[in-house]
Amino acid sequence: RLKSYFNNDRVHFIGFLERDERMSLYNKMDIALDTYPYNGTTITCEALSMNVPVVTLMGEFPHTRIGGSLVSTIQCHELIAGSYEKYITKVLELSTDIVKIKNKIETNIHMLTKPKQFIQEYEFLLTSL
Repeated sequence: RLKSYFNNDRVHFIGFLERDERMSLYNKMDIALDTYPYNGTTITCEALSMNVPVVTLMGEFPHTRIGGSLVSTIQCHELIAGSYEKYITKVLELSTDIVKIKNKIETNIHMLTKPKQFIQEYEFLLTSL
């Protein structure tokens, strides 16, 4: 039923894949849509590490805030929506100008993928307050 709402040329629903197969799919994606009410964790990190923006809907419970936490860590707050309407708006806006956010992800992804570097930068920020 859910598939019937989407253009099959643009949106694909994919079942379980091994990691290598899954990682290769990110090269074909423009935007990843975070799941709700339980946000992705591994998939979100994978998408971001492959420089694919992930739009997430932030809720009020811990399991609805994981995606927001991850994209906040890499300073991409513009990928976080607070309502269904804003979620859709963000996806549509992002689809017209994706280069800027991809550059930002590429610049900041080390904050998720290189924790030692992140901690050093974080310590520097704390000591310079």
